Amino acid sequence: FQTNTKGAEVLYNIVVSRIKEVATDPTQTLLLDVCCGTGTIGLTCLKEGVVGKMVGVDISEPAIEDAKINAKKNGYNKDDPTTCRFIASAAEKNPPRYNEGH
Repeated sequence: FQTNTKGAEVLYNIVVSRIKEVATDPTQTLLLDVCCGTGTIGLTCLKEGVVGKMVGVDISEPAIEDAKINAKKNGYNKDDPTTCRFIASAAEKNPPRYNEGH
């Protein structure tokens, strides 16, 4: 879905808050962001320290390319898949690959 900046801030704060409620050790928490689009929710969770790793999956190759650019702009190296990965695929097609490199 699409939202405005203020709405996105509220949504992202809720996501971060809910993860804090259930993640006992953020460094060992892997976020699987299905339908991640440009990756901003997963990247926010990494930046806020509520998860230690994230994998974003989206069927849109252009969105995944943008997610990789966003990750790089936020200091996550695309050549280091141990922290942050993005996969262009239908989410139901690749479950075994999600945890590669983690």
